[in-house]
Amino acid sequence: MNWLIIISFCIYTLIITGFRIGSFVLTSRWVKGEWAELIYWTLFGTSTIVFLLIPDMGQWMLLLLFTLFNFGQMSMTYKYWFIHNKERIRKKVEGYNKCFAHTHHVIKPRVDVLIPDTFHIILFIMFFINLIAMVVYIITARL
Repeated sequence: MNWLIIISFCIYTLIITGFRIGSFVLTSRWVKGEWAELIYWTLFGTSTIVFLLIPDMGQWMLLLLFTLFNFGQMSMTYKYWFIHNKERIRKKVEGYNKCFAHTHHVIKPRVDVLIPDTFHIILFIMFFINLIAMVVYIITARL
């Protein structure tokens, strides 16, 4: 479990540092004013350290963090894909597409539906796997 958390933290750190090889941009670095990413990164780092030093306490911190992250992402996905105020959603999708126009997209962006860039797809999958792994870790630790 430790390696999964550490790898996940390193991948999430790319939001702060950015990752580029030549013209290939997986993610751009943190932009001043986007405090949610920095706050989440700090909470994730703190929870990871606590988990490594005091597993009984850190597992609950990470479980809460992964649950909140997944709930937040699922609710935003629902909002962007299923709410029918098309004009309002179109403006938000345009803003997202403009913000991430220079990053790599494994699925071509659309103007009517939010399609995350490659890095965010990886991030969402990673945090879902972390949530499941943490639940399994907590259950098996109790057996």
